[in-house]
Amino acid sequence: MRTKHPRFYLTITIVLLLIVLVGFTRTFYLRSFFEQPERWQLDNMPMVYIIHDIILTLWYILFVIQSEFVNIRKVSIHKKLGYAMMVLAVLVIVTGIQVVLDSTPRSIRMGLLDPESMNQMRDQSIPLFLDLSSLVVFTITLGIAFIYKSVPILHRTAVLIGSIAFMVVALVRATFFVFPESGLLLAAILFYLLPISLIIHDWVFLKRFPKYAFAGLVLLALMVPFAFFISSTDWGYQFFLNYLSGLD
Repeated sequence: MRTKHPRFYLTITIVLLLIVLVGFTRTFYLRSFFEQPERWQLDNMPMVYIIHDIILTLWYILFVIQSEFVNIRKVSIHKKLGYAMMVLAVLVIVTGIQVVLDSTPRSIRMGLLDPESMNQMRDQSIPLFLDLSSLVVFTITLGIAFIYKSVPILHRTAVLIGSIAFMVVALVRATFFVFPESGLLLAAILFYLLPISLIIHDWVFLKRFPKYAFAGLVLLALMVPFAFFISSTDWGYQFFLNYLSGLD
């Protein structure tokens, strides 16, 4: 029996890819066409950042292709390509960890962050914990998708939620690129609108409460406030400082 795979899933994967492309257009894909500070030029960018951006781009491109293969009933190709996606997911996680852990030291080296300023350092700990939370959610959901690849609804929902979780930076950059005055607010709205649209669609399509999509929304909803909460605690701040001292 063939599983129905509405066009919605292809559409939302295309939306994710477009957000990534727009988000990194100015700073990566077409950076030579935009004025960049000298210290941000491509030849000064650490190789791990370049590799991570390329791998992440491939992930979202293959995500669209995978969705289309299911739509055109090429399930066997979809399954074979799934192994390549698994390898790519591991590379996304490995390079993502390196980029996240290097982000604060690199900001200090570039003169964008004063390590003697407690306020700046506390503010910097927020994106660090948010990025780490994204990595954790991506890892968990992709693990679930792999374990339950024989359960189509759970599999595709897990991959989709993980892909949404990992595009926070791209989403913020994309909204600021298009709407500089209200980028952060729009990023927050879109971040939650994506899983909410998944819930609405699955509820209508499946004609029952979409528990997997709802669980994904809860996970994403907890991810952001968790990062802000941890960064505001003395324990979280001390962890942040210890992490920095361990890089010396």
